[in-house]
Amino acid sequence: EEEEEDDESYDSLESGTTKTHTLPKYLIDSSSHRGLKPAKITGTVRFRDVSFAYPTRPDNPVFNNFNLEIKAGTTVALVGPSGGGKSTTVGLVERFYDPQHGTISLNGIDLKLINVHYLRSVIGYVGQEPTLFATTIAGNIRYGKPTATMDEVREAAIMANAHDFIMSLPDGYDTQVGDKGGQLSGGQKQRIASKSKWRVTI
Repeated sequence: EEEEEDDESYDSLESGTTKTHTLPKYLIDSSSHRGLKPAKITGTVRFRDVSFAYPTRPDNPVFNNFNLEIKAGTTVALVGPSGGGKSTTVGLVERFYDPQHGTISLNGIDLKLINVHYLRSVIGYVGQEPTLFATTIAGNIRYGKPTATMDEVREAAIMANAHDFIMSLPDGYDTQVGDKGGQLSGGQKQRIASKSKWRVTI
């Protein structure tokens, strides 16, 4: 079993009064060596009857019997207003939280059974405005694998649909991206950040 932390309490102000909540025990241990490490992951993600509320807002559920299936090899967009659960879906897939009810699976395996560090290593998250390091394009790509050869760097760029625009630059893979990637457009930075052979990309 994973290590459990003691319950924690915190105070919140509601309608001018102080209300004390007790946080549940935190069971997600990213440093644990326990859990499954499936050799083959195709990327199918399924939410089945998932109910979830954040620990600090237990009376405000985000999901109630939520169902979703994202098949391997497909692209799905979650669209909705602020607070509609888009970011929560990402946090649950990366297992920063566990649902109170229902299951979330990858390749038919409950995420709770998969080693947390391994799970996060096969999931890539590319934000709206990713931050790059002030080095070359090749150097940034190698952060995903420091020992990568130049052939592997090119292969990763091709998979991320970045190779053509990289080669259009005067210095190609030796191009300095500037502080936080300031020399590149937002879309170009996203492609550089999508450099790893992830099984699930968010």
